[in-house]
Amino acid sequence: MALNYRDFIHPEDEIAIQRLDSVIGFKTITKLVMNLIKEQRVRSECLTEMIRLSPTQLPKIYNLLPPICQKFGITVPEFYLQSGDCNAYTYGDDQNAIIVIKSGLLNQLKDEKAISAVLAHECGHIFCRHTFYKTVANYIANSANLLPLGQVALGPIQLALAYWSRRSELSADRAALIYSGDSESVIRYLIVFAGGSAAITKYVNMEEFAAQAELAQKIHSGILQKSLDISTNIIQRSHPFPSERVYEILKWEKSEQYQRLRAVLNDQPFEKSCQHCNQTIQIQAKFCRFCGQPQS
Repeated sequence: MALNYRDFIHPEDEIAIQRLDSVIGFKTITKLVMNLIKEQRVRSECLTEMIRLSPTQLPKIYNLLPPICQKFGITVPEFYLQSGDCNAYTYGDDQNAIIVIKSGLLNQLKDEKAISAVLAHECGHIFCRHTFYKTVANYIANSANLLPLGQVALGPIQLALAYWSRRSELSADRAALIYSGDSESVIRYLIVFAGGSAAITKYVNMEEFAAQAELAQKIHSGILQKSLDISTNIIQRSHPFPSERVYEILKWEKSEQYQRLRAVLNDQPFEKSCQHCNQTIQIQAKFCRFCGQPQS
């Protein structure tokens, strides 16, 4: 089965991009930014300031990327190592994307599965066609304060892009889960984002952290908390909080959509017949949802 991004895109991501396209002036601004962000300039900055990875340049890191690209059916993008904090990002446009991983993240994530999950997340952005809008969002966020009346002119578009960007991260986390096959690797890099040093966070109880994430979701769902969120910088953030991302990925991992997609991608059966009433149930079900009888 050929994977399609619509098989797993987060519904809020899809709705947000539709709203983004409807913002007055958005298409005009995007065209302007497209002219300002020159592909060759972006590549030149990477080539002069970073280390370009290849099969012969730090191959242990580079060789993690091609199998991920093959899984998603995308061309292997240029891949760079940059000094700096605990981060990775995708830059450029959808056809000629560049993936950058920072040394701070590699220093923290010594586990290859977790590093692969990060790269699958970035490939998810490429596969879901996020890359250009992500680049535009970063460019506008960085330039709005530098232009006369920039916040006034670009403010609505900046906030719309920031909201979409936060939703797009949830889709990319789903891509990481699809490639990894389990949530542990995805949660591992999210825990590092939340707590810093992997030397400490490797001892974090994932189940307890997940419970913390669910509690945060309950708090954020309150009317008072929503009004407080609007009055803070949350609406300008490009990424959701790690707790929200953990909550979302654990919820999706248990969903029928993910279980069915995983079964199809791995050529495994998704459904079986109940041993007692012969009704069709999910293959991992411990009890029949029709007759309630246990399944061996």
